[in-house]
Amino acid sequence: MARENARGALHPLAQARSGGQINIRMNRLTVRFEHFVHLDTMLIHEDFADPVRAIIDSEFDNVRDALIESGMTFSGIARSTRASHLENFFTHLAGEHDMGFLVKAQQPYFLIADSNRLEYSWERSRSSWFYARSYAALLDKVCDWAAFHHEEAWARAKSVAGAGPAYAA
Repeated sequence: MARENARGALHPLAQARSGGQINIRMNRLTVRFEHFVHLDTMLIHEDFADPVRAIIDSEFDNVRDALIESGMTFSGIARSTRASHLENFFTHLAGEHDMGFLVKAQQPYFLIADSNRLEYSWERSRSSWFYARSYAALLDKVCDWAAFHHEEAWARAKSVAGAGPAYAA
């Protein structure tokens, strides 16, 4: 199990946007991208690459919800039931707009070892889909989500000090 120190893990870097700063920010929050789709480069000749289509189809409801929650409230998205419907819809938009990024982020559930230490394993983790038109906005959304769970785990660690190991959801 990986371990984190309470001193370096309580707060994310506020505005990390490039190079090693992004890595530091993601590491401090213990979050990573499980799937990363740059829609502008993955939607070529009106089709997603087969592996991308398979990923989107396998989790279609969650992908569609992420798009809608991010402001893509077009009826073409709301009515979609599979990746091929999104391909058709996005093809019409892609000629006029940058489409952006669709990402599935993953963060482990934290095991509270004591009030100063969290442990985790990637085998037990939560995940969520996110969409944003810019990479910076995408990082902010993912890191805000991860920071919420990370800070909640530290708060629980402080409140159960001495109670023994417990998972923090």
